[in-house]
Amino acid sequence: MWHGRDYTDLAFDASSGADITGVEITLTNEVAKIAGSVRDDRGAPVADAAVLFFSVNRALWSRFGLGSQRLGSVVVMSNGRYELPTLQAGEFYVVAVPEQLRGAWQNPEFLAAATKVATRVSVAWGDRKTADLVVQSIK
Repeated sequence: MWHGRDYTDLAFDASSGADITGVEITLTNEVAKIAGSVRDDRGAPVADAAVLFFSVNRALWSRFGLGSQRLGSVVVMSNGRYELPTLQAGEFYVVAVPEQLRGAWQNPEFLAAATKVATRVSVAWGDRKTADLVVQSIK
């Protein structure tokens, strides 16, 4: 926090020599987790799928640098289960897609289309939420 504003996902320019005193940094050993199962439209577990997760804040869908805990993907395990183990607290969309679309989280237009069928999940620090998903066809 700086001047009452949360800079968790924002940059601030310290190169101008401006006074940046008063920055408040909060550390925690808690993470937010979302886990669940992935099934096909007949209810059978699916292993050849991926789960995309992305913040409900569209501004975080691009220019995220080298990595982000606000968007990405995981491959579904052979038993049809998945886990997103190291999220920051916040609100996310989660959606199961065919495995070949695993990298689609990097495309903001795809994410916008995915919001129509994604599940919205809110997690706080230390939460473990369950979201069972069905593989979606996103156009």
